[in-house]
Amino acid sequence: MYSRDEIRRVVFESVSQTFDFPIADIREDMNAGDVSGWDSISTSYLIMEIEERFDREFSIATWRHHRSISHADAGRLDISI
Repeated sequence: MYSRDEIRRVVFESVSQTFDFPIADIREDMNAGDVSGWDSISTSYLIMEIEERFDREFSIATWRHHRSISHADAGRLDISI
């Protein structure tokens, strides 16, 4: 089982890599409007990056209601592996 801190680290690293965004500037309340180039296509790349890092495929329902980085934390992602 992953801790919230581990999940947060992976999500932040994934956002940083996907959008070429400084990890030090990432905040949990950020959303697509805060990052240049964050659109529906790049969201798909972000999801694939997170799935690859956790070696797990998430359902569409898991991601449908995520509106900010904070939604990809241990309480909202079903990561119990």
